[in-house]
Amino acid sequence: MHWKIKLAIMLTTTVMSGVAHAESKSQYEAFSTHLIAGDRTTVLLNLDVCQQKSGSKLKGKSILGGVVVQSFIKLSNPTQSIVFSDAHMIVREDLTPILEFIRYRVMPDDSATITVQILSPRTYDAITEKKVFDCKLGDGLTFAYGTRQ
Repeated sequence: MHWKIKLAIMLTTTVMSGVAHAESKSQYEAFSTHLIAGDRTTVLLNLDVCQQKSGSKLKGKSILGGVVVQSFIKLSNPTQSIVFSDAHMIVREDLTPILEFIRYRVMPDDSATITVQILSPRTYDAITEKKVFDCKLGDGLTFAYGTRQ
């Protein structure tokens, strides 16, 4: 009977340590794992809960956007991070076409720096100054994962 109690304690300890390890996986680690596995990874950006660090303040509220990560680079030097970008054409409210370039830098401390630059679609000259935002993973920047394509 005594060995059954020891076995139960050992199994409980093993299971609990596995659960603790699974729960301790950071947003960054999960993001990295899914990207490297080739899983479809969608990024949702909610600028309302990010801190704007530079550039003229955004005029609109409730800015939410998303992109499927098509390509990325994982850096180890000088600072570990995963970097990817998105460029798309949109039309402003005054019907002026613009090219919006967004750079995402995701870091192991579960934070991200987002840089937004608006360019002329004809000349690629900057139309506005860069806007830089700091976001927390799981809050201002969230991820959704699907199966491999």
